[in-house]
Amino acid sequence: MIDFSFDKASLTTENGTKFDVKKKDRLYYLNKCETETVKQMNHDFRVWHQILGHCNVHDLLKYPTVVKGMNITDKKSKLFCETYNLGKMTEFISRVLEEKAKLPLKMVHVI
Repeated sequence: MIDFSFDKASLTTENGTKFDVKKKDRLYYLNKCETETVKQMNHDFRVWHQILGHCNVHDLLKYPTVVKGMNITDKKSKLFCETYNLGKMTEFISRVLEEKAKLPLKMVHVI
């Protein structure tokens, strides 16, 4: 639940953890949690890749050094992700004009 008031805001999670939200200009900043306990999250490389929105390998390997509680259990596993590969592909569109319309709205292109 997010509680906004005139000069401050707070975010409370389902388990009761409360975060202070500070406003500066027109942006809101989430400050660190009141409790210092951090749950350890252990997943293999493939699962972290999916959790982080198919993050690239180079960046994914950096996260455990800056994210408290993040642990990659199997860093040496080979990763083949069809979703990631499809997202990196580009579609070739031919720009060669096959036929030219002679009247307005005679030919309509829709993508």
